[in-house]
Amino acid sequence: MKEMFFSYDGRINRAKFFGYNILLSAVSGIISFIINSLIQNSVGLMLSGIVGVASLYPMACLYIKRSHDLNKSGSFILLCLIPLVNLYPSIVLTFVKGTDGPNQYGEDPLSLTDTQY
Repeated sequence: MKEMFFSYDGRINRAKFFGYNILLSAVSGIISFIINSLIQNSVGLMLSGIVGVASLYPMACLYIKRSHDLNKSGSFILLCLIPLVNLYPSIVLTFVKGTDGPNQYGEDPLSLTDTQY
């Protein structure tokens, strides 16, 4: 699990990308909700903001790995920062099947068993 969220090497398929995105968003949201429930002032908001910022790196790792599955550089995700243009990479990362077989970023994640990945 550590390699999934803290390393940008390799590739992940659409299903794992979607699942890990939901997991990371849920964990971040639950932690922020608990903080805001317990500390209902500006300190609570600041701590929730820190949780949000802390989740950016693991999220970026997921997006970069998904870009690698499409045989694109990790810098492809920078398009997600541009309003309106961000629709294109979001749709591609979510719905387009990755490159069949190995590419310059690693083996096809669909051909790997769970014990290999």
